[in-house]
Order: sequence, then C-alpha cells, then structure tokens
Amino acid sequence: MGRICIGPRSMAGVMLLGILTAVSGVFLRSWWAQAQDSTELEAFIDRAGLWDSVRVPVCWEPSAAEFPEAKLWVQESVKTFIEGQSDVRFLRWDNCAPADATIHIIHITVSDEHPYSYVGRQFARNTDGTVQRDAFEKPIAVPTPMVLNFTFAAAFNDVLNDNCGGDNEHCIRAIAVHEFLHALGFLHEQLRPDAPDKCKNRFDHSRDFPGWEPLSVGDYDPESHMNYCANMYRKPIKLSVQDVAILNKFYRFQ
Repeated sequence: MGRICIGPRSMAGVMLLGILTAVSGVFLRSWWAQAQDSTELEAFIDRAGLWDSVRVPVCWEPSAAEFPEAKLWVQESVKTFIEGQSDVRFLRWDNCAPADATIHIIHITVSDEHPYSYVGRQFARNTDGTVQRDAFEKPIAVPTPMVLNFTFAAAFNDVLNDNCGGDNEHCIRAIAVHEFLHALGFLHEQLRPDAPDKCKNRFDHSRDFPGWEPLSVGDYDPESHMNYCANMYRKPIKLSVQDVAILNKFYRFQ
C-alpha cells in the first residue's frame, strides 16, 4: 500500500486548518457560555446560603430509623429531580454522628410537624446575625437542619388530603424536593418583591425566612417548585425550567 507524503506546503495547510479548528472551538465554547449567562433567569435565592461545592453530605437523625421506605422515597426523589438535572450530588445518607455537629451537612429529623429546612449552608451566628469566627478568623460551620414529616398524623394532615389527595408517598416525595432546594439556598418564590400581591396575600409570612443576603434573579417565576402559589404537589413532580437553570448557574462542577 502506497504512503501519502505531506510536503511543506501541505503540512502548513494542515497546521493552519488545525489552528482554525481550535480557534473555532474556543469561540463556540465562549459563545455558548455567554449565551447561557445572558439567558434571563428567574429565581429567589440566599447568596449567603450557597454551598461552595456541588457535593453536599446528608445524614439522618435516629428519628428516621423506623421509616426505611420513606427514607428511600426521599433519596430517590432528590436523585431524580435535583441530581438528575444538575451537577449537585448528595453524599453519605447515613446516620448522623457527633462529629457532624461542626461541619457543613444536612441533618434530617423526622417529626410529625410542619416540614421545613434552614436555607442553605449554615454558620454559627451571633444574636445580631453576624457570623461567628474561630481563633483563626475562620467562619464556624454548623449543620443545616431539616425536618420531614412521614406520617401526617397530627400535623400537615390538611395538606396531605387537600393537596396530595391522601397520597402519602407523593406528599413525602414532593416536600422532600422542595426542602432540599431550600437546603441548597432557594428561598420561597412568593417572597420576591415583584411577586403578585394576590399571591403574597395568600400566605402568612410571619415565620418565613427572608434570607441573609436575598437575591432576586430575573423575574418572578410562577411555575417554580419553590412557589406556594404554584402547585408544588402536582403530579408528576416537576421543577420549572428556571429552577433547573438556577441550579446549573450556581452549582457547576469545576
């Protein structure tokens, strides 16, 4: 079989083609990044609560031990709707240990009460809200508390029946996704300054956390899973397009 010989002129052409291809690739990647950044995003987040990693550890308090099936529902739903649409990865999912009291980790307690989660990564704070620091001026890390309800026996029973149609499993899954988005730094969408008055007036915000450094990104998102005025219990569970876009804006694997 004959060999193809590349002379000086041909070699120069190949080199030029390679350079142009590389430059084109850089241009296209740059254009795509700019297009992504220029997309009009919509969300309400707490900048102070954003995690500095896409890897977020999770542990269960002893109160969850008697609910192995519900624990699996939570983990499956978070994997499908958050991990499956972003670079975020929740790790461990084991029992909380004493050493976890001084690190950034989501601590889940199961209790028959209104479900909730603190917003984002947490630090020890003084009474005036300032972050406490250790002897080396490093912010003191503490867990992110989360409470989930697996029985709805005494509390939240109206939501189970009115919003979830009595479907315990669906309610647990939908609420888990909502609370885990809180744990990543998402605030309630209806708290935004530009949320419609009709929506704001439907809910009592007296106990609703407004964020340490609240940031309204883009316009109000009526379809957000973090919006009480949308049906966060809808079937199937669904994050809005903007929920997913915000996850990928603030949580990118580096």
